[in-house]
Amino acid sequence: MELDFNRDWLLMKEDGSSCHVNLPHDAMIHEQRSFSNRNGDKTGFFPGGKYVYKKEFSLDSRSSDEQIIIHFNGVYGRTKLLLNGQNVGNHLYGYTPFDVDITDASVDGQNVLEVIVDNTLVPNTRWYSGSGIYRMVTLIRRDRTHIDDVRINTVCINPPTIHVSCNMKNANVIIIDADGKIVAEGPLGDLVIENANLWSSKTPYLYTCQISTESEYVEKKFGIRELKWSSEKGLTINGQVEKLRGGCIHHDNGVIGACAFKDAEYRKVRILKEAGYNAIRSSHNPCSESLLDACDELGMYVLDEAFDGWYMPKNHHDYSRVFWDEYKSDLSTMVERDYNHPSVIIYSIGNEVSEVGTEEGIKLASEMTEFVRKLDSSRPVTCGINIMLTVWAKQGMGIYRDEAEYVAEPLPELDYVEEKKSGSAFFNALAQKLGSLMSTQTKTKKAGVVVDGIAGSFDVLGLNYGQCRYDMELKNHPERILLGTETYIGDLAYNWSRVMSSNVLIGDFCWTAMDYIGEAGIGAWQYESSKEMPLLAGSGAIDILGNADAQNGFQKVVWGLEDIYIGVRPVNMSSQKVLKKAWRFTDAIPSWNWPGYEGEKAHVEVYSNGSYVKLELNGKTLGKKRVKGYRTDFVCKYDKGTLTAISYDLLGKELARTVLSSGHGISELSVKAEKKNMKANGQDLNYIILESIDEAGIWCPADEKELTVSIEGPAVIQGIGTAKPYSNRSFTDNAQKTYQGRCQIVIRSLYEPGEVTIHIKTADGMDKTVRMDVM
Repeated sequence: MELDFNRDWLLMKEDGSSCHVNLPHDAMIHEQRSFSNRNGDKTGFFPGGKYVYKKEFSLDSRSSDEQIIIHFNGVYGRTKLLLNGQNVGNHLYGYTPFDVDITDASVDGQNVLEVIVDNTLVPNTRWYSGSGIYRMVTLIRRDRTHIDDVRINTVCINPPTIHVSCNMKNANVIIIDADGKIVAEGPLGDLVIENANLWSSKTPYLYTCQISTESEYVEKKFGIRELKWSSEKGLTINGQVEKLRGGCIHHDNGVIGACAFKDAEYRKVRILKEAGYNAIRSSHNPCSESLLDACDELGMYVLDEAFDGWYMPKNHHDYSRVFWDEYKSDLSTMVERDYNHPSVIIYSIGNEVSEVGTEEGIKLASEMTEFVRKLDSSRPVTCGINIMLTVWAKQGMGIYRDEAEYVAEPLPELDYVEEKKSGSAFFNALAQKLGSLMSTQTKTKKAGVVVDGIAGSFDVLGLNYGQCRYDMELKNHPERILLGTETYIGDLAYNWSRVMSSNVLIGDFCWTAMDYIGEAGIGAWQYESSKEMPLLAGSGAIDILGNADAQNGFQKVVWGLEDIYIGVRPVNMSSQKVLKKAWRFTDAIPSWNWPGYEGEKAHVEVYSNGSYVKLELNGKTLGKKRVKGYRTDFVCKYDKGTLTAISYDLLGKELARTVLSSGHGISELSVKAEKKNMKANGQDLNYIILESIDEAGIWCPADEKELTVSIEGPAVIQGIGTAKPYSNRSFTDNAQKTYQGRCQIVIRSLYEPGEVTIHIKTADGMDKTVRMDVM
């Protein structure tokens, strides 16, 4: 029996303050950002902290044959657990789930659990991590002898055959289809499912496997899919060659921080799928199981990544300090948890690990790959190798070095200064200065030594920013399966041409699909008026609210999902100087509605799979240009009306056209809730989208409004904010200013039914009300 254990915890902070919270809960998002904390731009200037989560609960009718487990899906920070004052467990890695057995320490009646989360040893991450119990918790009561280790594997698809195993040899199996019909049953072992629906990104069909004994039964969702990889065909799913239109994502969920609500994870995957992606990389850590459930249901392939680093530090307090003691346990936890998820098609054991340039690192890579294969031989293993970073590390550059013997103690705070970069951050800093020139180093002899040394350690050679080496690898090593594990979106035209023309280059994962908190400013173009604190990376093709920009429009055209796209750089910023960043090739957005900026310079970008593009404004031709790398650029004066882009082939035949229009009238604040009602389960989220529109209903990105939000009824504001990359605002502050005309409010239900009313008031006198029922 599994029970919701997320309700009514007491959170106590170091300053003596306390409050009641429901889980999941991210303590970091509630902290005051500051230039003086040691996390710096890594977390968007959010500090760490130490927190105690306390829960009182009652256990009745316990039997001597019963085992009582508390399952944590994820706690960020060094974690110690006390039950009735007795230490019942510890956990170090913030991204792996873990169980705590409280059978012997618990008592009949009232019990007190304390979860002590220490995230004061910072910096320990290169991006926003969150703090505390940010994933869900479950109380499990079961027999000491119980069904466990359930594995469901596709044996073949002709005929469709699965193999079901678990620790209970006398268990029975029933397979149920999506309509609730029994399609197979029998003992453990092989089962044939006649006329089975196969799982893939295009057809994500899920079955339910019921495994039962005389005393219990468990259910597992699964998909029937055949996964193969070879140098002849590359990657195939159910016998069909699959090319991965991939995007890297971090684990935060925008304005609600690190909290891994099922609704938030599902919404994220849905948005990514609608944006054209068929694969995501869980950069650079195990994702939540809720995210994998969403990927299974919606049809999103997953590159399942274990670690950002190994034993060489990337910053002072990171995972490297405990790597040798913990990595096997954490790696096996990830693989064993994720085995039955059909969406998981590749494992990654690391990201930009400079160790692979050493004999010790190569040996470790091979050992880790073999370790994963013994746990699961049905999926290939890769690692995101940054060739340039590894070459530099071999020469002593970009390596983090302790100034004194490492001590696991908090560092003193200091006014923010640009710290000496190491590891991946060193690469980021150089990329900003050198741009695309850096990638040419992947073609040197030293780079070849690195690649040849490590390639044999993996089933798939993953390359971060290694596109300049693709042609060499394809020519000289046709036996190697390649994957662009991390790339610039601006390089997609070249990268995708190589993917589509080669069997062994199986896909491309851009940095990043969705924007994220932390690594603040690596992609966000900085205008001279941007004086606020860096908050977001600003590199996503989709912003933290879920809105796609021109980078995603470019991707869709290159991938062949759309024929033509218009993007316009913010006309209201065209007179300002701008500092462009390496991880964003454009800041254009799909809007031609800039009232008050008539006559200002407008930079228009048109992406097309044609040979020529003509741009018209109100029927007047502004120019016709040859398409290069799917892209044409125009500069004109902004004027209201209709902007039309038309693409042509070499013979002048029209292929496609698209338009952007300006509107008219006074702007209004549109308020739309994604759900009509909510469930009274303490976990349901409702996203409320605020957007400035004019009388024609057209988005007004230059119209920014100061607003305040309040709520009444059995729900709370889980987060509120915008996609502004440089901002001093807090996601917990009910007073906000829209950015590019937009703001997002995330409402969380409580456990009681009733009517919820949200009031939105703007400084210019608008008053909006949203009502919904919590049921």
